[in-house]
Amino acid sequence: PRGNKTIYIDINSQGFRDREFSLNKPPNTIRILALGDSWTYGWYVNLNDTWPKRLEKLLNERINKTKFEVFNLGIPGYDIWNVANLFTKKAYRYNPDMLMISFIDNDVAPEPSVCFRDCVNVSSTKSECKVICHLDILYEFTHNKTHITEFVNKSFGLLRSKYGGEIYLILFPLSSNYYEEIVENLAKNYDIKICKMHEIYNKWPIEDLVLDKEYDYHPNEFAYSLIAEKVFQCLNESELIFLSNER
Repeated sequence: PRGNKTIYIDINSQGFRDREFSLNKPPNTIRILALGDSWTYGWYVNLNDTWPKRLEKLLNERINKTKFEVFNLGIPGYDIWNVANLFTKKAYRYNPDMLMISFIDNDVAPEPSVCFRDCVNVSSTKSECKVICHLDILYEFTHNKTHITEFVNKSFGLLRSKYGGEIYLILFPLSSNYYEEIVENLAKNYDIKICKMHEIYNKWPIEDLVLDKEYDYHPNEFAYSLIAEKVFQCLNESELIFLSNER
C-alpha cells in the first residue's frame, strides 16, 4: 500500500513487470522495449501508470494504422551497464523495432559498489533485508568525468554491438551541466537520440511530480503522464514512427 492507495506488482514469467509476452512479434506491429531502472519500472505506481504503458496507450490511440507494443523491462537499481547487459543477453530476443532507455544521474554508478542488501535471519524460515547505499561513493562516481565517460561509453558500445536500430535515451534532469554534456556527446557518437524531460521539471513544482518531496523523488502518476506525452512528441522525429503513420 502507498498511503490510502494499493499498488499492485505482478511479475511475468520472464521476470519483468508487465503482461506475458512472446518472443514472436505479431504482424503489423512495432515493438518497443522500455529499459532502465525504477524510473521505468514504476516505483510505487501501478503498471498502467508507468511511462512505458502510458506511451503504449498513446501510440495505439493516435496512430491507427499500426499496432504498438511497449514492454516495461525496467529493473529497480539497474545502472546503464546493467541495462546494456540485460539487452544483449536476454531482451534482444524479443525482436524490438526500437529501444527506449530512461537515464538519471545515478545510472553512471555501478550498483553493487554503491548499494548492497543487508539481510539478517529473524527465524529459521524468514530473513529480513534492507538496502544500504553509500552516498559518499555515489557522489564520487557521479562527479568523476573520467569514470562517467568510460562507463557510459562501454555501455553504449555494448548496446550497439547487438543492436543497430533506433535507440532513444529518456534523459531526466541531471546533477550538473558537465554531466549532461558528456552523456549527450557519447549518445551522438553512437547515433542514440536524446529525449529530454527538462521542460517538465522546469515547468512544474517538484512536489507535483514526485512521490514524496522529503523522501522519494520517483515520479508520481501525474509526472508519468507528462513524461509519456513528451516521449510521444520526441517520437515525431522517428523515421520508424513516421513511416508507420504513412502506411
